[in-house]
Amino acid sequence: MTTLNYFPTTAEAATALDLHLQPIKRFCRTGKLKDRKVNNGWLLTRKEVESFASTYSETRGHPANGHARLNEESG
Repeated sequence: MTTLNYFPTTAEAATALDLHLQPIKRFCRTGKLKDRKVNNGWLLTRKEVESFASTYSETRGHPANGHARLNEESG
């Protein structure tokens, strides 16, 4: 394995995880993906991306709090 293959770009990580580029950058900023900020981008390791992929479960939108359901039942 060459050194360059060991460090995927955020675009390559997004493709591997089947996600858009913006969530990958957000995961980097919030620390969900372990990485380093280098110049104007993120330095990831392939091992970290693979580890994240094995534990990531996609959630969309805000967490359900039950309020919408309660309003529908009472209405």
